[in-house]
Amino acid sequence: MHIYSSCGLWNSSARKGWSFLADEVKGGRLLNLDGSSTFEKLKLMVYEDFGIDLTMVNLELSYLPSELINTLESPPVIICNDRQVKKFLTYVRTKPSTRLCVCLQSKDENPNREAHMSVLVKPISTNKTLSGMKVMMKICVT
Repeated sequence: MHIYSSCGLWNSSARKGWSFLADEVKGGRLLNLDGSSTFEKLKLMVYEDFGIDLTMVNLELSYLPSELINTLESPPVIICNDRQVKKFLTYVRTKPSTRLCVCLQSKDENPNREAHMSVLVKPISTNKTLSGMKVMMKICVT
């Protein structure tokens, strides 16, 4: 089975839901997977086909089911074991246009996928400052 994959990062928008911003420099790759593919085999194939140095970066493999593209409530599905690879392959059989998304992160960075930080927001119309708001950021470095 041929799977289209591309490097980039996920972005969420209040208006458009989740979208994957592809890295135009790295481009896309067509991977050939079968029913016996494992998570380790898939990762190795991605490292090799994209020319990624596995000693320098961690990668995150994910996809977004087409039914969830315009929703904020359902983030991308992360693939991190053999069972999830099998589920992905089963899904792709019925939805062949599904893309495997590859996010790269330097091994020197915090291994947590999300960073939470407190921010101060000052509304334009008043002098009041709102504190304690939480912002979630996805960390995917290309």
